[in-house]
Amino acid sequence: MNGLSYYKSYQGSAIFAVLILLGVISTLVAVVIDTNQESLFLTQRYENNSKMLLQIQSVEDFAMNILNQDSVLDPGYSHKHQTWNVPVSNFSLGPYILNSKLLDRNAKLNLNNLVIQNQPNSNQSLTDINYVYLENFFRLFEILNIESDKVYALIDWIDKNDNIYSTSGAEDQFYLQKTPPYRAANNLIHNLDELRLIRGFDAETVKKMKPYVTAIPYGSLININTAEENVIRSLHAIIGPTFASLISRRANEQPFKSIDDFKIFLLQELRLDTITINRISSLVTTKSNDYLLEAKIIYKNSFIDFRTSINLNKDEERSKKYNRIVKKIDRIK
Repeated sequence: MNGLSYYKSYQGSAIFAVLILLGVISTLVAVVIDTNQESLFLTQRYENNSKMLLQIQSVEDFAMNILNQDSVLDPGYSHKHQTWNVPVSNFSLGPYILNSKLLDRNAKLNLNNLVIQNQPNSNQSLTDINYVYLENFFRLFEILNIESDKVYALIDWIDKNDNIYSTSGAEDQFYLQKTPPYRAANNLIHNLDELRLIRGFDAETVKKMKPYVTAIPYGSLININTAEENVIRSLHAIIGPTFASLISRRANEQPFKSIDDFKIFLLQELRLDTITINRISSLVTTKSNDYLLEAKIIYKNSFIDFRTSINLNKDEERSKKYNRIVKKIDRIK
C-alpha cells in the first residue's frame, strides 16, 4: 500500500509539474507572438514613415518648380492668379495621396521688421525700433481689437538687450517666474507658434494675428498684389476700408506689375499726395520671394504633416528651401 500511495503521489506531482510547464510554454509562446507582431508593426510603420519622408523632397521640389515657372512667366511681379496659389487636394501619386498649398509670406506684416537689424554703429544696449513698422502694427492691432501695448512685448522679445522697453514689455525677469521658467529669445522670431511664449499673447490673440503676420528675415516688403485688406489698411492711416477695398480689387483684377504702376494708381485713382504715395510705396513690392509650403502626405494608413520655407533668390531667380518642420507623423485612426 505504501508503494502504491507513493506511486500515485509521484504521478500526481508529475502531472502537476507538466501542467505548470505547459502553462509556462504557452505564456512564452504568447509573448513571442506578441513580440513578433509588435516588431512587425514597428517595422511596417518605420517603412511607411521612411517612404513618406523620401516623398517630402519630391513635394518640395515640385513646389519650387512651380514658383520658378511663375517667375519666368511673370517676371518682376507676383499675384494671386499664378499657379502657386492653386492648392493641391487629394492628388494621387501612385500609392501616395498629397494635399498641399503655398502661402505667400510677403502678403503679411513681418514681426521681425519691428527691430532694425545689422545697424552699423548700433549700441546693442539700446533698442533700434523701426517706428514705421511700429505704427503699422499699432494700426493692425486696432483693426483686430488687440491691445496695442502688446507690441512692446514683441519688441523686447526680439531686441538683443535685457532692458524693458515699456511697462507692457518683458525680459528674463518676467519669463523666469513662469512654470517652467525660460528666457526671452532676444533674437528674431522663427515660428509664429513662438508668439505663445511672449507676454500677453494667448491663444485667442495669436489666432487673430496669424492671417496677417509672418516671421521671416528682417527687411521684407509687403506684396501689394497678394496682401489682404487688413494688411493694406495697416500701411498708412489714410488707407481706410474703402481705399483698401479699391487697392485690393485692382490688384485682383489687374495686378500691379511694378511700384511705378502702383504709384500711378494711388495718384490718379485715390488722389493721394506725393509724400503719402512715397511713404506707402516704400513699404511694398509687387514681387514675392518668401513662401511657406504646407503639405500632408498619406501612405496606406499613415500620414505625415510638414511645412517648409521656400525663398526665391532675387539674383539667380531660383528657389531654395530652408527650415523644414515635420509637424506630425501618425496613423490614420
